[in-house]
Amino acid sequence: GDIVHVAATSVAAAGAAAAGMVAVCSLSLASALAPVAAENGTNGTDVDLWAVQTLDEGYSPALGAVPAASSSPLPSAPEGSGGGGAVDAEMSGQEPSMDGYGGSSASSEGASIDEASSLPPGSSCAAAPGPPGSSGAAGREDAMLLAQLLLNTRLQHDHILEELPLQDQAQPPLLQTKRPAPGSDGAAVSTATGSSSPSAGTARSGPPIRLGVTDPISLQESSEADWLFSERIQHELEVEFPTESAEKMTHRQGVLREIERLFAFWTIARSLEAGLTAEEAEQQKGKVTTLGSFRLGVVHPGSDIDTLCIAPPNVRREDFFNTFVGQLDQHPEVTECIPIPGAYTPIIKLKMRGVCIDLLFARSSTPLASELDPEDIAKDDDVLRNMDEKCVRSINGFRVADQILRLVPNQDTFRRTLRFVKYWARRRGVYSNVLGFFGGITWSLLVARVCQLYPYYSPSQLLNRFFRLYRDWNWSKPVLLCEIIEPRSDPGLSGLKVWNPKTNPGDAHHVMPVITPAFPAMNSTHNVTETTKRILLDEFRRGYETVRKVELRQASWSKVHEPFPFFDRFEHFLWLEVLALRREVYSKFTGWVESRLRMLVVQLEAVRGMLVHLNPLQYDLRGSDPDWPLGCGMFIAIVFSPAEGAYAGQKVDLRKPMGHFMEVINQWPDKDAHAGLFRLRLRSVLRGELPAYVRDPQACLHRGMPLLNRSAYVHAVGPSPPDSVAGGSPGTFIGLGHGPCLG
Repeated sequence: GDIVHVAATSVAAAGAAAAGMVAVCSLSLASALAPVAAENGTNGTDVDLWAVQTLDEGYSPALGAVPAASSSPLPSAPEGSGGGGAVDAEMSGQEPSMDGYGGSSASSEGASIDEASSLPPGSSCAAAPGPPGSSGAAGREDAMLLAQLLLNTRLQHDHILEELPLQDQAQPPLLQTKRPAPGSDGAAVSTATGSSSPSAGTARSGPPIRLGVTDPISLQESSEADWLFSERIQHELEVEFPTESAEKMTHRQGVLREIERLFAFWTIARSLEAGLTAEEAEQQKGKVTTLGSFRLGVVHPGSDIDTLCIAPPNVRREDFFNTFVGQLDQHPEVTECIPIPGAYTPIIKLKMRGVCIDLLFARSSTPLASELDPEDIAKDDDVLRNMDEKCVRSINGFRVADQILRLVPNQDTFRRTLRFVKYWARRRGVYSNVLGFFGGITWSLLVARVCQLYPYYSPSQLLNRFFRLYRDWNWSKPVLLCEIIEPRSDPGLSGLKVWNPKTNPGDAHHVMPVITPAFPAMNSTHNVTETTKRILLDEFRRGYETVRKVELRQASWSKVHEPFPFFDRFEHFLWLEVLALRREVYSKFTGWVESRLRMLVVQLEAVRGMLVHLNPLQYDLRGSDPDWPLGCGMFIAIVFSPAEGAYAGQKVDLRKPMGHFMEVINQWPDKDAHAGLFRLRLRSVLRGELPAYVRDPQACLHRGMPLLNRSAYVHAVGPSPPDSVAGGSPGTFIGLGHGPCLG
């Protein structure tokens, strides 16, 4: 059980390879881990663990083995850049002071702000100098808007304690943002950036509107140049990340109609078995509606359809995951049907006519009237009465998407901006709720909030504000689209938990809260850890800096969503392979391992001097193991940082975090039912030992689904390695499972 001493590797030899490299020695510690291995059914299999000795205190934690690049500030934009809008402090050499809600600490011509206590330390209430061209009436108007924002922000911060009256939730009219006519006096076009900046007195503002918890930061309308700039973005995005064609959308609608027919038929049969008459059963047949990206109108080829099945009171969830699954299995057009009733939000993963569908279930506590539209049923808060937590989580997916569309000023602008952000997030490796990054609903909420703050901006302008806003957000405060509706005391609704860090201790520990707008309010980012927060903030920072370069014509938009070079950025990796013999076992076990990776990350970062970086993508084995027809590779990069306490001569022992992770994985509830049909391999490797399939674009997976016919998802990891290192070294593995492989 003692840590094995490793002789120091030559500093000169390491320095010849790259500045800041670390020496990693692979040890066979079977004897030390034999008790743990035997307990987990591995029969004492050797385990690759590390004793690490850092060799260069100049090691860059951000770039792994690559020397840190200089972080010189971006040059100030010339007059006419940035698209106008609110006071952009960074353009005049100042960083904007944010208090969690997007407001710079500015006042109108030195006017005092009584809410100074709501500002972060070091902020000033004096008027911040704006960009060139922001003086005069437009500058004063923006400053007053920001001052009002600070007042509203302070009130919003204290809304839980003060129990302020709630905002009216009536649906506002959608704004019809119009492009100014070319040559109009609404904006002066900047030839330097392709954007626009109105001169004093010529800025055109839209009518006042408030959709969120604060007034907008800017009511300025976009110029013709801004819209042309946005159209160029959309054109480039359509090439790499196309929207679904009209023909394919018709095909998807046909699949949804078939799902609705099957579910209605099945619920009628269950009602007849429960003793209802044929007429009563027909009146209470189940309803089907959509949620997620399909509901929001952001659909691309290969994306799945999130579907909600609303059942009458007499139909149980157990029936849904048994008899309905059996009916789906027998359907000739269903090629894959995997029920996962034990998931946090129970789900059936289905593939029909080539379309992937996620089926969620919610049982209504009151009879379903045949004349009611399923969407009207789900929108009403009373539908939640006497629902269990799993049903509430399922139905709230629809309710949240519906509220987002109601709370944005222009749905088309929102969708265009969201498409870019989701594509960027996938390419940069920060799109995964289960791994602690942001999922689709969170990215939608963040974009919606920016749209509320700049209701008349074009997508290109919104992208600039998106990255800047969340780079500087005070994450001790939540992102909100509307006021939080307090818990209700009505019978059947009093048990619903509403997000509140002042009364719920668990909510107070959330790292980057982004709150859903539908009752009951929930945090969509409860999986975020300090590790993923660090990565997300790095990406927001990089995104803003790159967008500014694009506006200065120093870079193209493709640079913004350039894929994160995961395998070229880092030198050391943990390599996991999830293997199975049957599709159902593979889907369930992969989900189990993926959902527990956050625990491994927390354990790893408890090791002094160590930082980790998760890769949310999964990689098909491409036939590299003939004994296991189904499998994927997952990877975690490890970096040793002096800023985190790493020092020359330090020894790092990973036995404890690895052993703990083994114990967690071995608690899989379906372990005994699928004995011998699954396995998990885990090892440490250097970059040169990575398997060949990480360089194969067709091996890239996301959420377990192949990314075929989606070139935009090809993971740019650099050129293929030479044959001598493509296969990696055999090494030793942790094997979790029971007994030999069974046919």
